[in-house]
Amino acid sequence: MGTKIKKIFKKIQLKRTSVLLLVFILLSFVLIRQLYELQIIQGEDYIDEFQTRTTKTRVLKSTRGNIYDRNNKLIASNILSYSLTFEDNGSYDTTRQKNLTLNGTAYKVLQILAENGDSLSNTFHIKLDNSGNYVFDIDRFTSFEGNTGPYILYTIVRIKSILNRYVQEGGDLSTGKILPAVNASEKNLMLQLSGFAAMVENAFEEKAPHKICAYIYEVSNAFNSFYHETKILSEEDQAQKESFLQLLQLTRRVLETSIDLLGFSAPDRM
Repeated sequence: MGTKIKKIFKKIQLKRTSVLLLVFILLSFVLIRQLYELQIIQGEDYIDEFQTRTTKTRVLKSTRGNIYDRNNKLIASNILSYSLTFEDNGSYDTTRQKNLTLNGTAYKVLQILAENGDSLSNTFHIKLDNSGNYVFDIDRFTSFEGNTGPYILYTIVRIKSILNRYVQEGGDLSTGKILPAVNASEKNLMLQLSGFAAMVENAFEEKAPHKICAYIYEVSNAFNSFYHETKILSEEDQAQKESFLQLLQLTRRVLETSIDLLGFSAPDRM
């Protein structure tokens, strides 16, 4: 009886290589089935999930809306503007072909602006003369008027000069507080200064230092309009004079902080 059982086991006994082959075939079958499940049956679902995970959502802040005073008079509104950037990603056989392509694109953009009644702000001081050569307009670049560096610095120096003169006359810059605006230019200056924090945050988020440049130019314009329309040191009302001087100190701090973010500072005299 025992001999018969041994013979039966010997008949069904398999070689080691046969066992390994069967295991390999089984694992291959499981792998192929799993790949079929992932790519054919559930392929679209996994693609959608992958695209969902790799999509970056960016929240765009809305505009602040119009601002009115208590008499329902509009004092601040939104004006839509765009910044246009040219990126040259093409390949050209010659320099002439490159220039013709880029100039043609720029010309089309200018035509679109003209057709829609829009304007172009150009502060680039390198120009082409009548002979087609590049020239640098040093007079315009160093002008104390317009959107230039010296104009911004001169504005800060002008504020410092007024404050120093007041101190030399025996005044105390630590007294007083900012009172409600007495004219439109002072109100405009206050509104420009109130936008400092939002400007810095926006410039940081978009990595756009040029927005700081545009802001300090607007603040400088607002201050100079206020300066020409307002008698600051000759104001007879002491409380009002101190209010003007506090506003000047705030303007100076905002401008100096802004140019410090850009990496330069203003002198004491020009």
